[in-house]
Amino acid sequence: MRDGGEARSSWEATNPRGAKGPQFKGNAGKSESEEIGVSLATPESVRKLQRALYAKAKADPKYRFYAFV
Repeated sequence: MRDGGEARSSWEATNPRGAKGPQFKGNAGKSESEEIGVSLATPESVRKLQRALYAKAKADPKYRFYAFV
């Protein structure tokens, strides 16, 4: 441990007790391909909404869209 008043790296500043970094085991994050092998089709109702929003945005660029839940 260092005495107070000395310059420290950002890692030392955020890790005051000297803990080790995360330990990852196995190949959990690795795969042979990046795709999952399944393609989900977008429902027609969602596609219809997307087309309508796209058309509105192109027709009126100053129009403000707001999130709705």
